[in-house]
Amino acid sequence: MQSTFIPAGGVKMVNISLFMMKLMRLSHGFNTTVRVFDVSVLTNPKLVKEWQGPTPAIDHNGFVKGNRYYMSNYQRGLTILDISDPTSPQQVGFFDTYPNSDDAQFNGAWGTYPYLPSGLILVSDINSGLYVLRDNTKDNPAGSIAVSEQVIQVDQTATQATIDIQRIQGSIGAISVDYDVLSGNATSGDFTPISGTLTWDSNDSNSKTLTMPIQTASTAFNKSVFLRLHNVKGGATISNHITRINFGEQPSKSGYADLHTTALRVVENLGTFTIEVKRINGSEGDLTVQYAFDGVAADAISGELSGELHWQDGETANKILAFQTIDNATTNEDKRYQFTLSGSALGTNQQLSVQILDDESNVAPEIYLTQTVEVNTRQVIQVSVNVTDANNDAVTLNWTQTAGTPVTINNPTSASINFQAPDTAGELHFLLRATDERGKSTEQTLTVKVTEPATTTPTTSPQNSSGGSLYYVLVLLVVSVNRRMRSTLYT
Repeated sequence: MQSTFIPAGGVKMVNISLFMMKLMRLSHGFNTTVRVFDVSVLTNPKLVKEWQGPTPAIDHNGFVKGNRYYMSNYQRGLTILDISDPTSPQQVGFFDTYPNSDDAQFNGAWGTYPYLPSGLILVSDINSGLYVLRDNTKDNPAGSIAVSEQVIQVDQTATQATIDIQRIQGSIGAISVDYDVLSGNATSGDFTPISGTLTWDSNDSNSKTLTMPIQTASTAFNKSVFLRLHNVKGGATISNHITRINFGEQPSKSGYADLHTTALRVVENLGTFTIEVKRINGSEGDLTVQYAFDGVAADAISGELSGELHWQDGETANKILAFQTIDNATTNEDKRYQFTLSGSALGTNQQLSVQILDDESNVAPEIYLTQTVEVNTRQVIQVSVNVTDANNDAVTLNWTQTAGTPVTINNPTSASINFQAPDTAGELHFLLRATDERGKSTEQTLTVKVTEPATTTPTTSPQNSSGGSLYYVLVLLVVSVNRRMRSTLYT
């Protein structure tokens, strides 16, 4: 059974949608078919027209731009329909990317893209690659209609937006086009919507100017609406059918203050530690935020525990705050304090937890390591160690060789090292030092005894063994055969 599906269609601006019916070619042998539905009432779509192409080539994804429908048509290439009158689509052009055939097979063009700002059309062909085409179907005596700018930026003090609509590349015959406005991120109070129909008489190529009332920057903040053209009549085409209109105050990009990290561990007897605050996502204008430690931090931290940070216009350098720890010998426990940023322009990291690590009650790490191992010369050895810390502190490791033929230690700061034993026998001595973040260390030694591997001397078989006797028997047989062959040869 032939599997079928309906590929993507396109929507025209007057509430009519185009759908392609691949089922009809594959299962029923019909030519390329596009069905046009009126979907102005979504719960009651109505078929208003069926367009059939001249070949059975399969249609694929189609896209609407202005009054054109661009359809990848497999073995026929690209097909372009004029849908100025959606109830009567007309072919106005095609480009054959697969000239060998127009059959209903999955070869040729299977994708198109007509929305490049340049007006060029991209076509993807399964067999021959990418095509970049110029749309000559828009060249006709009636001309083409276009908004003059794709983006219009309205001055912040203006109370209306001005949009120019052009008739270009021809002026024969009377034409018309409808226009309306889509709200974008603006609301009804930010602008006054406009809609209507623009008309040109024959030989009239003058631009038409539309004005749309908008609110000033004092009441509108960074708003956008879209004016679109559709439903062109009289044989003209649409070159650029939509423009974005930006109005209202544009926010300055002053950026945000953000902590470099959200957690910090500081040893009590360290002395000085720093907190870093950065300015991100902008540097326009001044930026000011406040900072403060919680109220009890003064018991363990000295310095300016609250204050203000200020960046000038264009300044992006990080702010570095320096504080000092208070070494309190009477308190034998860790302490935790909260550092907080406040203000109107803050990033995601607004709080920092500062943990002061007590050094008086600290216990050195413990090392679990086999102290003596034996290896052969030139053997690669791997040594692993287990280190624990009673306070769950971060521990740094450092392996060094203290005696013996020098070897290269791989990964000397990790819990697992390896090296190759030297070529000669002897002893190698190593020292492992484990240091926790509060400063206490533990050391452990490792002795590696390097020995020559045992060797085995191979034995030879005696001459009177069975193997030797067999050898002489074989030699006598060869001599006998050789004499018999020579006797036969000279007979």
